[in-house]
Amino acid sequence: MFHDFIIDESTVRDSLVLNLSLNKVDITDSLFIKNITLLNVVKNDSLSFNVKLSDQNAVNSLDLYGLVNFGRDTTAKMELLPSEIVLERQDWKLQRKARVILLKGKTQVSGFELSNGQQNVKINGFISDNVADELKVTFEKFSMATLNQLTKAGGVRLKGTLN
Repeated sequence: MFHDFIIDESTVRDSLVLNLSLNKVDITDSLFIKNITLLNVVKNDSLSFNVKLSDQNAVNSLDLYGLVNFGRDTTAKMELLPSEIVLERQDWKLQRKARVILLKGKTQVSGFELSNGQQNVKINGFISDNVADELKVTFEKFSMATLNQLTKAGGVRLKGTLN
């Protein structure tokens, strides 16, 4: 359920600016996201965006920046730019340019790396209906407790390190 959904649109010279905000989104009875803001700027063949999940007291938050370029051949290329993510009150960084390319029923992910100190999560490969395509997710010194906010509704508490 969405609470207090606001859409604000404006044009500036040759750009369309669209700002969406939500006070709260209920995912389940005990899992929700508060203070969501999505800022989009569309100019020519590009969309730049910023997604913020910015509840001041939240255990988890997000400040994600990205750019989407649309090709004439229906290709969409998305780059995730350096961004900040807080998981279980720990600061994580999306430091490199991660690329996501959508083309002909396939999604290619390359260069996605999320890190917190020595903890790393890397994602590279393809998502598609073709069983030959692979998506490789690599964990290095990843604390499983980082996922506890997602699993606590089901009564599961995680511990340990994933490599």
